[in-house]
Parts: sequence; C-alpha cells; structure tokens
Amino acid sequence: MIRFSRSYTTVAASICKSYNCIPGPKSYPLLGSVPNYFPLIGKYDPTNVVKSGIIKFHEFGPIIKESFFGQEIVFLYDPADIETLFRQGSNNRRSHITLAHIRKASQDHINGGILVENGPAWAQLRSGSQQALTSEAFEKYLPKFDEFTMRLIGKINSDKNTQKVLEKDFLLALNAHSCDSVCYMLFGSELDSINDVLNAEALTTKVIESAAYFNRMMATMDNGPMLWKKFPSQLYNKLKKCMDDVELIPKREVYSRMTNKSLANGPGILNSWIHEGVKESKTMITLLSDLLLAGIDTTSYTLAFVLYNLSVNKRVQDKLYEELRLIDPELKRRIPLSLETLSRATYLKRVVKESMRLYPVSVGTSRVLEEPCVIAGYRLPENTTVITMNQVTSRLDEYVDKALEFIPERYEANSGFRKIRPFTSLPFGHGPRACIGRRIAESSMYSFLFRLMRNYEIEWVGSKPLGFVTHSLTEPDAPLLFRFTPRDS
Repeated sequence: MIRFSRSYTTVAASICKSYNCIPGPKSYPLLGSVPNYFPLIGKYDPTNVVKSGIIKFHEFGPIIKESFFGQEIVFLYDPADIETLFRQGSNNRRSHITLAHIRKASQDHINGGILVENGPAWAQLRSGSQQALTSEAFEKYLPKFDEFTMRLIGKINSDKNTQKVLEKDFLLALNAHSCDSVCYMLFGSELDSINDVLNAEALTTKVIESAAYFNRMMATMDNGPMLWKKFPSQLYNKLKKCMDDVELIPKREVYSRMTNKSLANGPGILNSWIHEGVKESKTMITLLSDLLLAGIDTTSYTLAFVLYNLSVNKRVQDKLYEELRLIDPELKRRIPLSLETLSRATYLKRVVKESMRLYPVSVGTSRVLEEPCVIAGYRLPENTTVITMNQVTSRLDEYVDKALEFIPERYEANSGFRKIRPFTSLPFGHGPRACIGRRIAESSMYSFLFRLMRNYEIEWVGSKPLGFVTHSLTEPDAPLLFRFTPRDS
C-alpha cells in the first residue's frame, strides 16, 4: 500500500512524480553531493547545517534529495510533509552507525543498544527502561537534583575552583552538573564533578569529554565513505577509546552490584533492575552507557542556549525573575521544589520552549521507510532514508512569525502571533522513537533554571554573540562567558 500526504489520494497516484525527480544540489560520480560542501569550492558549510539548509530550501523547495558516497537521503522542510512521514508509521532509523560497529566487535554488549537498534530488538530495550524515565519517576530524584543545583549556585562567586571554571567556560559547569544528575539517576552515585572538571585525569572528566567528543565526531564517520569498517582509521580508534571511557562508570557499577547485591540498596535505575532480578550484565551496561552518552551533552547544550538567550534579552529575563519571585518569595527560606511547583512556572516553560525552537539539540529526526510513501507529490520507495529539517523549518519566516527573534510570548493565547503548526519544532523527536528521557530532561532543566534565575541575574560578557555549530548535536561555537550578579531578594 502507498500512503499519501496533503491532499493526494489514490486517484492521484498516477500523477505523482518519480523519486528520481526530487530536486537537489548537483551530484558527482561516487561522491554524490559531497563536493558541494568542500571548503572554498563548495557553496554549503558542513558545520552550519541551518545556514546551508536555508540556502537549499530557497534553491530547491521543501523536499530535497542528496547523495553522500552512494547513500541517498531525502530532506523534508514543510511541517505538513514532516507530519506525513511520522503518520505513515515507520519507526526504524539510520543512526549511530559507528557505535553499532564498535559494539558489534565488543564482547561487552549483546547488541547495538537503544540508540542503534531497530525493530523488536529496539522495542525490547525501550520497554526495559521507559518506566524509569517518566516525569513521575523523576519526582523521587528531584530533591537530590535540587541539592546538586544549590551546591553549584553556592559556589558561584565564592569558590576559587568554580570561579576558574566560570572564567574558562560555564559549559564545563553545566556538563559537571548534568553528569552528577545523570549518574545519580542511573547509579544512585553522589558526585561533585565540578571539583574535577579541570583535571583531565579525573574519571568524571574523562566520561564527560569522551561523550562530547564521540557525539561531535560521530557524524563525520557515519556520513563518510566508511572505509574504517575494513581499515580502522585513527579517528575510528579514538572514538572506540571514547566509548571505552564512557563505559567505565557503567561497568564498574554493574559488576560491583552483580558480585555484591548489598551495594544495590539505594536510589538509581541500576539498583531497581538488580532488585527486580535482572541478571544480564551486558544489557544493563549497554543501556546505562546509552543513557550516559545521550544524557550529558543534550541537557548541557540546551541549558547553554537557554542561558545565553536570557543573558542577551533583559526584558525576558526580568519577566522570568518576577514569575519565579512570586512562586518563591524569600531567598533565605526557599520553597521545596516539586513537579506541582514547577508546573506553576509557565513563563519558564515558554522560555525553554522558545530556546529549543531556535537551538534544538538535533537538527531533525531520521526515519527509514518501511513501505512506499507519497510525500509532497513524490513517490518514495521502501527503505528510503528521510531526515526532517526541523531546526531549519523553525527559523523560516514561511512557517514562524519573526522566526529569528526570541519571543517566549508567542506561545501565549491571543499573542497576536500566527500559531506555529504542529511538527514545525520537534526538539525531542516524535512518536514511539521520541527521546526516551524527554520528561525527566525537561523537569531537570526547569528545576535548574528555576533556582539559578531566582538567585542570579546573568549578563553575557563574551566578545561576540554566541553562535552554534552542528555535528551530531548542535553545540555552542564559543565558551559560555557570563557575569553572575546575586539577586537581593
């Protein structure tokens, strides 16, 4: 059966255009579209997917086809077509190819993990960890997460080591805070990673830096000619070492509890699995490593852009502060945070939503069609790889009023702004394959921002406006440099 998008029906099947007619940049023998991204001679910047995507959108329209070393990919920009992609039901994707190859060659994993697998293997892994990552499950971790946040806030402008971190790059502090929160949620471990973040030999620093490097360079490997599958390159070997480092903590924690179950008394997903009788150490190591790899950078980068947007938009920052002050009137007698408390911070949620529209951690979502589908009038065959370009779509005036401006009020009723169509912005993906940790990630970011912005006014002191680069993830293109001024009340 062929599915159709927009107003296309089975009657119109005969007039649908061929897959080969989908427009796109010039393609070269063997290399495909790759030369279009070469420095000096190419017109597209491979490190600025958004800028390149906007150029291609205006050149070719809302559906584009490109080939990279023989791998053809269809890119979608129009929210209506993106909706069609998700409605047709394919949950498979082409992703984390390098990670899959590393794990296939390892003795420590049964399969590629939740980031890699498709079909029944993916569904089984997903169901095994879904319940532990709901917003309700987060509530039991919230007091400890809040303690970690207040510990960091207390060190700003007072602790010498923390001050060195802030002077170098506040992203280091965000990484440390994310690592502490993720490790507590996974293992029940109480760390204080910011004390070691400038020490390259510290275990948590190795994990943080290795996860960041792997996420940064994975796209280069996955989208290249993949000769490394037969002839391991220097970069491949470095990424393999990075994954070894990311797995140091999961392996230590799993093996220690498997040999001594008394260590599993306490909070943490791993401890819950042990008490539930889970005995497959390789599955636990794989899942815990996936959550660690995916959980640190994504949260840190998202918070980085939220804080930057607040630091250069005083009106928005002042309005947010007033909301938080009404909810938590006295700094010296701060209220305990709960999901109910956070639910009252409606402007805070709009601030985060608007920042993620402009700076989602991923440019879009990929799917591999499990059956033929008609999108935008073109017949796409089974097994076509399709990528949604939501970060580009969200920055186009064709789909969003004043698209490049940071305006959280656009989500309010009667705001005067055109309502943003569903599927325009999908920072957590969509459907069964959406980010498994969405609810817990949102709640942890809300709690961190609630405390930080209630206690401090922040000002951007970087030498130029902050930009971004896109690899596998979207990350800041320069150090985060803020001035923190304590609030008096």
